[in-house]
Amino acid sequence: MYFIFSKVLLFLILPIYWVAVLLVIAAISKERKRRQRFLIAGIVVLYVFSAPFIINIFEKIWDIRSEPLHNNQKYSCAIVLGGFSGSGGPDGGHFNSSADRFIQGVDLLTTKQASHILISGGSGLLIPGEYREARWAKLQLKKLNVPDS
Repeated sequence: MYFIFSKVLLFLILPIYWVAVLLVIAAISKERKRRQRFLIAGIVVLYVFSAPFIINIFEKIWDIRSEPLHNNQKYSCAIVLGGFSGSGGPDGGHFNSSADRFIQGVDLLTTKQASHILISGGSGLLIPGEYREARWAKLQLKKLNVPDS
């Protein structure tokens, strides 16, 4: 239930929908002053949420800095967030632009900095398709001669 609610909430909080609603109200409003206010509000909201310098400020506030790994430090588990692959490709899947998280996790495992690897995640789609990232990731780990135990 929470998963479905999060998808609906995401739809409602996206600024482009705010802009669309404001512009639709401006278009259907009969009163000239009200139409102007909603039109200006729509343009201001569009500008605020699409201006790169404002987005960069919020990104710096929101982002969490990564901690450097120490070469002599040993970890019990490398946790790899899912979302590093997509459907398609010769094996049924392919790496996407987030593949670095998979590569870094396997690197920690093969250099013995981590004794285990835990791959988390799953489909973020409301109605998932046939592709399963876990099965494909297991196949990739087998190709890299990573033991499954």
